[in-house]
Amino acid sequence: RYKCYVVAHGIDLDRFKVTPEIKYEAEKIRKELKRPIVLFVGRLVYYKGLKYLIQAMKDIEAALMIIGTGPEGHQLKTLAKALGVQDKIIWLGEVSDEELPAYYQACDLFVLPSCANSESFGLVILEAHSFAKPVVSTNLPTGVTFTNLHQKTGLVVPPKDSHYLTEAINSLLASKELRDKFGEYARERAGVEFTKEKMRLIFWYGFVRS
Repeated sequence: RYKCYVVAHGIDLDRFKVTPEIKYEAEKIRKELKRPIVLFVGRLVYYKGLKYLIQAMKDIEAALMIIGTGPEGHQLKTLAKALGVQDKIIWLGEVSDEELPAYYQACDLFVLPSCANSESFGLVILEAHSFAKPVVSTNLPTGVTFTNLHQKTGLVVPPKDSHYLTEAINSLLASKELRDKFGEYARERAGVEFTKEKMRLIFWYGFVRS
């Protein structure tokens, strides 16, 4: 074990800098919706647990923006209609790398409701953190709970449980102070622990030491 080094995923923080253009586009999104925004980014596949988030939206007064495509898209839209929450959900499909930062900037919080160990780390959590957004994620025995720290950078809830998702999301939507507190720490941590520069440095340090 003493020969091992943990090399965490790093992201390109330059790609997610908040520019005046991004602020402008984000403000346009917020003005158009005129309500709190919950964001999801990812493939529409089973292990992302989106059906639990859609179920949770029954008791959440906000817009859910879903960015991504995948084989479960039609099934999830059918579920949303059956639950009567289709008017709360905005299906954005594929969004370009140039457009994506504006949605991170516009949202009030980010949710990754993954329900299986196929979700090994959650890079989108770091992308949200780089915009100082708190994250609601699930308690999987993977790197997700390392990426999003409970009560520090966001909230961690049991997987496959829409009730706990509802509670966590509503608690963050109800408190700007809490969102700002978690978000600022998340941005600071991302800039220290999860940069591509640190990833390269630790990798090469471990390689040389070996």
